[in-house]
Amino acid sequence: MDVERRLLERYADVHLCEKPAELMERGGAYYSTAAAALICSLHLSDGATHVVNVRNQQSLPDLPSDVVVEVPCRVDRTGATPLSHDPLAPVMHGLAAHVKSYELLTIEAAVTGSHERAMSALLANPLGPGAATVEQVWHDVLATNHQWLPQFAAY
Repeated sequence: MDVERRLLERYADVHLCEKPAELMERGGAYYSTAAAALICSLHLSDGATHVVNVRNQQSLPDLPSDVVVEVPCRVDRTGATPLSHDPLAPVMHGLAAHVKSYELLTIEAAVTGSHERAMSALLANPLGPGAATVEQVWHDVLATNHQWLPQFAAY
């Protein structure tokens, strides 16, 4: 929070003409460079390759076409077109499918307000809690974040 406060103070300076050093103190230090290059490709329609989040289409043939994936794309003024890739190796496919299940269950829980789907999402997360503690973790998530989760009725 301190780094963010200092950055906002620096950005308030109308004479600032260089990237603030504070950017190197937080994660994503080079995100602004990647974002500027992407904007340039969109504007110039140069067809450069950038790694971005897009609808899969058939970029990764062993994942559903309608899920979002982060893959290399050719970028021009029409947008980002995913490049084609070989099917994922079995170990990577398993992890990607596992994470996609977690993401899709999370979206379903958020849209429907289903406590059951939210706990299923937590269970599907490869870094999430086990079945013995998932309900307590979900209670903790709700208690900590209730103001941002109004779709979930009292549990």
